[in-house]
Amino acid sequence: MSFTSVTFIVFVLAAALIGQGLKGPWRLAFILLVNLVFAATYISQPLAALPLVAFVLAGYGAVVLAAKGRVTHAVAFSTVVLVAAFVWLKRYPFVEAIAPLPFPYALVGLSYILFRLLHVLFEVGGGTMKAPSFLRYLAYLFFFPAFLSGPIHRYEPFARDLEAPASLDADTAFTTLKRFLTGFAKVAVVGECLILVQGAVSGRLDAAVAGGAPGLLLAGMYAAGAAIYLVFLYANFSGYTDMAVAVARLFGVVLPENFNRPFTASNFQDFWSRWHITLSEWFKIYFFNPLLKGLMGRFPSATLAPYLGVFALFIVFVVLGFWHGSSWEYLLTGTLLGVGIALNKLYQIEITKRLGKKRYKALAARPAYAWASRGLTLAWVSLSLTPFWIPVEGIAALTVDAGVAGFGLALILMSLSFIVPLLVLTWLERRVGASIAVNPLVRSSGGRAIWLGVLIVVLLFAVPLLNSSSDFVYQAF
Repeated sequence: MSFTSVTFIVFVLAAALIGQGLKGPWRLAFILLVNLVFAATYISQPLAALPLVAFVLAGYGAVVLAAKGRVTHAVAFSTVVLVAAFVWLKRYPFVEAIAPLPFPYALVGLSYILFRLLHVLFEVGGGTMKAPSFLRYLAYLFFFPAFLSGPIHRYEPFARDLEAPASLDADTAFTTLKRFLTGFAKVAVVGECLILVQGAVSGRLDAAVAGGAPGLLLAGMYAAGAAIYLVFLYANFSGYTDMAVAVARLFGVVLPENFNRPFTASNFQDFWSRWHITLSEWFKIYFFNPLLKGLMGRFPSATLAPYLGVFALFIVFVVLGFWHGSSWEYLLTGTLLGVGIALNKLYQIEITKRLGKKRYKALAARPAYAWASRGLTLAWVSLSLTPFWIPVEGIAALTVDAGVAGFGLALILMSLSFIVPLLVLTWLERRVGASIAVNPLVRSSGGRAIWLGVLIVVLLFAVPLLNSSSDFVYQAF
């Protein structure tokens, strides 16, 4: 059931209306039923759901085991078993020798279920949270707006909203509807237009590589394709998040934000505090911090500490790359992202040593420096995501034909392709945004109705015209 389908919209509106006013066990039972209906639309037959069901049951067994605390290293052992099962079910290259299940099975939502499950396991095992009941555990893991691609919400606020749903007044209802429609437009219109253009550029790039075009031309075409793909990915994923947050709000659940103007990031670390925020925070809490603590315990040196942080960051992003998919393309993506953030952090360490914190802060505040940093950050992220749209063999051929100089030129071109539009948008936001914000028409009920009506009409015409499939990229991970 696609988020951008009429079926989904009718399903959500009907379920939200029926669920209004339900409390206690009735509300929990209703949320479970809605979750089950939604998940069932992605599973072709009952047998296909068996591995997913077994994985979730094993996860709850691990949570109960951790809550009792009678088994030494129960959390560590359970984590290894669950991650190993996840890797086997996802058929990563290094487990191909192990026989797969003899029947096709559904993997939809498994990656995000793993994150939520491990969160519960770690918190219960650490004594910071009581083990939830089995039904609440299921409601949390399968909460349908966040089932496909997050955001990765924490159990505690979800449990509070389950018990006492967040209120929905007129202003909140308008904001929620506007956000859903905006997200719909991002995915089905903006994203669809961008991927059509990016597909055309990619096709021409393939033809240029096959025809032995000059390296400079290849660099320019590649830069255009890579930059457009990053913007497409943002429109697609942030649009999905907008819809997920809005739908959850209709059911009285407040999901966390997943994006915070990532194209305004001043450096690589700043970018990952703004892009897929819930994933970044999860890895920071449950992977980066324990890894760094372990490294610093093994190598207790104040001189080494910053460099151990760099190494931990690199490892985190390599693992992130592997989480995204079970092919070598995603390992390459993770490695490139890891190299980018490691180089960025090393640069910050060294330049701070040379200039001192005060002078470096002053340098970073200069507009030219800040915009150059922003452009280079977005360019490297775009380059790192290349395996999302070009297979490894194609990247190898492009690398040989374009050469090191070609990729250097591509980085410069990508940087400029982000800097120039962002400068224009920043200027427009300062000039036009303020006047729109204070416009009484937008604040009035009639103005809101007109605004929403225009947006709905545009969507009704634009989506069939584009013949939009509107698939979510992160649904595949």
